[in-house]
Amino acid sequence: MARDFAVDVALSNGWSDDFALRLVVSELATNAVQAKASRFTLTIFEPYEDETGRYLLFEVADDCSDIPAQEQAMSKPAEGEVPSENGRGLPLVATLSEEWHPEKRKGGKAICVTLKEERHAPARGCNPSVRLTQSVA
Repeated sequence: MARDFAVDVALSNGWSDDFALRLVVSELATNAVQAKASRFTLTIFEPYEDETGRYLLFEVADDCSDIPAQEQAMSKPAEGEVPSENGRGLPLVATLSEEWHPEKRKGGKAICVTLKEERHAPARGCNPSVRLTQSVA
C-alpha cells in the first residue's frame, strides 16, 4: 500500500526511477510495523533538480521513539548458522539512497530519505514545497 502510493505520486510528478523508491519505502514501512508503531505516515515531496542531478525526498514517520543507528551494518552469520531475516533493511536504505537520516519528532521519529534519479526524465516545474501525504493506521 505505502509502496504503491509512493510510486504513484512520484511517477505522476515526473520521477522515472521507481526501483529504489519501491525498495526503500517497503523497508521503512516494514520497520515501522515491526517497531509496533500504531501508525506511520509517508510524505513524498515533489522531485527537484539542481546542477548535480534530479532528487526525490520523502520521509516515513511513526510514533515509535527508537532512533535507528545510521551506521548499522549487516551482521555475518557464524559458520554453519542460518542468516538472520532481520538487520538488512537500513544497510539497504543506505546503499540505495543518496542520503538518509533519522529525526526525533514529538511523539516519535521520522526517517528522511533523498534518492537520486538514475534515469533522467524530462524536468517539469518542480516545487519542493508541495507535500503529498498518506497515513496508514
